[in-house]
Amino acid sequence: WSSVIKRFESAYVIGLTATPQRLDGRGLASLFTRIITGPSVRSLIDAGHLADYRLYAPAGIQTTGVHVRMGDYATNELTLAADKPSITGDVIDHYRNLADGKRALVRCVSIKHSQHVAAQFVSAGYRARHVDGETPTDERDAAFRAFSDGRLQIITQVDLVNEGLDIPGIECAIDLRPTMSLSLWLQFCGRALRPAPGKSHAIILDHAGNTLRQGL
Repeated sequence: WSSVIKRFESAYVIGLTATPQRLDGRGLASLFTRIITGPSVRSLIDAGHLADYRLYAPAGIQTTGVHVRMGDYATNELTLAADKPSITGDVIDHYRNLADGKRALVRCVSIKHSQHVAAQFVSAGYRARHVDGETPTDERDAAFRAFSDGRLQIITQVDLVNEGLDIPGIECAIDLRPTMSLSLWLQFCGRALRPAPGKSHAIILDHAGNTLRQGL
């Protein structure tokens, strides 16, 4: 976007974002002269514009030895750390104990990881489906319709729906992707914070340890 702004040097520029932080750590002062801070997530929850949440952070994926590239964990190394039947088994156990049957969106590290997680949920007796960017549009749309109306309980994916997804019925967010990015963490948690009738709170299961990195 900086190239667009430079192309129109005389234009007034207004930037709107829910996550004003760049992964490379650089600031925004070269593009904007003033920042106006909007309401906090907590204030939006208290006002009823977002659902409250209960967050559980059981022991999960270990990132010791995983290298950081371009500001975040290397995907190939992270997949090896995350895509293990024992970890997914723990995820299913915690889902069964804390959010059994609730509509849950799962964030995985890679497509293969997402496929494996979906398969294990199916083996455990849940209605689960993996979707990714290569899934035909009609199939992907059908999966989200089924998820929205409750015919599908679990959708696993890889950063496919961090932005733009508005399904208020999502009751649970399961995070299996450790990240150094506060923006990605907030975006994913936000998928479950849409208020909906009968939804007293969202459940966030952080098996990636991102709460310890980024805070509540």
